[in-house]
Amino acid sequence: MEAISRTERILSGEELEPISREEHFLAKIGGKEVETPEPISRKEHFLQDIIDNGIGGGGNDDTQQLIDLIEGDITTLNIPNTTSKIRQYSFYYCDKLTSITIPDSVTSIGDYAFQSCNSLTSITIPDSVTSIGNNAFQFCYKLTSITIGNGVTSIRSGTFYNCSRLTSVVIGSGVTSIGSSAFYGCNSLTSITIPDGVTSIGSGAFQSCKSLTEMTILATTPPTLDSTNAISSATTKIYIPAGTLEAYQTATNWSSFASKFVELN
Repeated sequence: MEAISRTERILSGEELEPISREEHFLAKIGGKEVETPEPISRKEHFLQDIIDNGIGGGGNDDTQQLIDLIEGDITTLNIPNTTSKIRQYSFYYCDKLTSITIPDSVTSIGDYAFQSCNSLTSITIPDSVTSIGNNAFQFCYKLTSITIGNGVTSIRSGTFYNCSRLTSVVIGSGVTSIGSSAFYGCNSLTSITIPDGVTSIGSGAFQSCKSLTEMTILATTPPTLDSTNAISSATTKIYIPAGTLEAYQTATNWSSFASKFVELN
């Protein structure tokens, strides 16, 4: 008789004692009723929530990928193209995940969805995504590049907070606002271009970006700047459209950076 793994035994409903909290989740995947071990951590709570409700309806393939994620057996993930939403905390602290592909069926990414995915190095958000939740990629310490599709309208609070190795950011043309602390502590970022559709930049958006020496802002009307700490103290040049120098030099909070503006040709 072919030997079966402990995971397969749990999924089949075979009783094993003692049962760990990880095994509890595997049993839940298999539709088995088991007593929840205590205490249960916040991470485990949200893992159970994902298992109970899914990340968007990927069926059996979804289930197997979740098993593999929980057991730490995979480093790459292709989200099923039947998925429309990546729910909050979906991949919270999946610290072995190095690569993830988001299909163009996805329209939203929830709060903290990829927080502390400490091995994730790059990500492309397709044009189909219109919403990225607060702190979605917070503490992704190895993330070096991010491309934000043209469908996204807002980079919310803390989205890339303390992504300390981030060096390349492409912001889509649909973005109109950058939230508070959105890029706080992105210490490896040396330059960034803000699209012309951006109308507001939140407090601390680029604070503590210690290498961010240059910014290019394409808006002819100065975006609302919530606070002077929205701009890194390391920034020495802020490139702005030709003919807009006076508008920026006199705009609220922008006036503090009057000597740093350089008009583009």
